[in-house]
Amino acid sequence: HLFRAFSNTKLFTSCAVLALVEDGRIGLDDPIGTHIPELASLQVLRPGATRLDDTEPARRPITVRHLLSHSAGLSYGLLDPGTLMYRAYTERRVLGDGRSLAELVRTLATLPLAYHPGESWEYSIAIDVLGHLIEVVTGQRLGECFQARILDPLGMQDTGFVIPESERSRLAALYV
Repeated sequence: HLFRAFSNTKLFTSCAVLALVEDGRIGLDDPIGTHIPELASLQVLRPGATRLDDTEPARRPITVRHLLSHSAGLSYGLLDPGTLMYRAYTERRVLGDGRSLAELVRTLATLPLAYHPGESWEYSIAIDVLGHLIEVVTGQRLGECFQARILDPLGMQDTGFVIPESERSRLAALYV
């Protein structure tokens, strides 16, 4: 049977990022804007803000380490209903189906951070941003990088983002 791994893909992304660190292609304390210029100069919501434009400049840049540890100031836009960030992420369809990682990052760049990088923690879309970083640094799509760096070396031939039509009968039922 094949089954959905959902957020377990975050483990693959983190491993791929750490492999790039080990290769010397990126550093844990690299400002993300070095590799993804759209994220170089971000704004942060002021405490108690009721509007998206009630912001101040970020005190420090987001680093690879901040993204890996969910301390970058990003949100998920689905775990905190009713908040300003939830509404902003929903209205801009940050988690829109079929959106490329590059499109996701471009959308995030138009939104303020929920808090200053390194000053808090929130489970977030940070690992998706790292997925785009992998694409930028390697020149490969994220799935291709996973295949070459992780899946093929481990012999994981049934793991991937898409299930081929010929294999759909092997997909385990999902119960809620």
